[in-house]
Amino acid sequence: MIRTVEHYREGIKDGRDIRIDGKRVKNVATHPAFKPIIDFNSCIFDTAH
Repeated sequence: MIRTVEHYREGIKDGRDIRIDGKRVKNVATHPAFKPIIDFNSCIFDTAH
């Protein structure tokens, strides 16, 4: 089954320890460094679904 956008976005909230310049990224989906690629991937999942 192809994941939905909601499943994808929830799936990246799995407690990963991601840091930029030593500071922890709390929400990858909304952080400016990752938001563009998360949004792009969301479009791919949306199109596929």
